Amino acid sequence: MTACIEYRGERFKARPNGYFWGRRENGERYLHRKVWSDHNGPIPEGMVVHHRDGDKGNNEISNLTLLENGYHARQHAQKRYDDPIEYTKWLEQVKAKAETTAAAHRTSEARKNHAEANAETWKNSPVREFNCDVCGTLFSARTREFAKYCSNACKLTAARREKRYRDDPRKCAWCGKEFMGNRHRKWEVCCSVVCGNQKAGAERQMRRFLQ
Repeated sequence: MTACIEYRGERFKARPNGYFWGRRENGERYLHRKVWSDHNGPIPEGMVVHHRDGDKGNNEISNLTLLENGYHARQHAQKRYDDPIEYTKWLEQVKAKAETTAAAHRTSEARKNHAEANAETWKNSPVREFNCDVCGTLFSARTREFAKYCSNACKLTAARREKRYRDDPRKCAWCGKEFMGNRHRKWEVCCSVVCGNQKAGAERQMRRFLQ
């Protein structure tokens, strides 16, 4: 792809995402949006400019059309989902973004903000009653969701029981790491809660686009 394109005296540089953009103060920043608006006027709210042939470097007016934002997103999501190469590329981008976000959350300032937010959440959480999954004892806990064990002793007992059945070698469906799964839980496909949550989030995003 050409690294730079000149259009009506203005230079537009290629971005990593494949689009070309120029100076913001000259109206539309993206080249394909500027070409469309120069020929057809302002782009209506809720509409996006779409490349007919999928080539972001082909910004001829004949290759551009207007699509509703939601429909446009679903079209690209379906294309990624149907093409194994595109889907793998998209999945790698999601993983990279997740790693970048995780690194940002590990900074001292982010940890401080999280600690303050957690303290506020804990203070406002209601006290509820639960039955211990191990011994069946009725106990109270301050939580917004659920509590499974009445004590650390019961928590350790549950962990020992769980470890006894982890003898099924598997490969994490998100990060690719090998791990030992519970032979009675065939639905376990991720090595950790973190990987499971990230995989579920990516799948929810894909289903939302395809709706």
